[in-house]
Amino acid sequence: MTDEQLRVGIAEGAHVWSSHAIEEAEHDRLRAREVDSALAAGVRILRRYPEDRQGESALALAHLADGRALHAVIGYGRRPWTIVTVYLPDPGQWNADFTERRR
Repeated sequence: MTDEQLRVGIAEGAHVWSSHAIEEAEHDRLRAREVDSALAAGVRILRRYPEDRQGESALALAHLADGRALHAVIGYGRRPWTIVTVYLPDPGQWNADFTERRR
């Protein structure tokens, strides 16, 4: 899975949202439409989880229309793909560009 394949799949609507992702989005006051738009505009895969119990998945970074960073774990091992979780990364736990967790 490449960044572009992931972006195109999301843009084409080849995904569903898990109940956990919906809860996390609500917690961060995110709407599904704005998250989907951010992911469809461009994603960068930060980590891959090939052995995930629900099939292959990846942690992806995107940016909302207002510039805020967004992390999403997307399961792409099965169709339809699943947005497993989505959240606004905590600046205190991530580096400046939200690509690496601080140690």
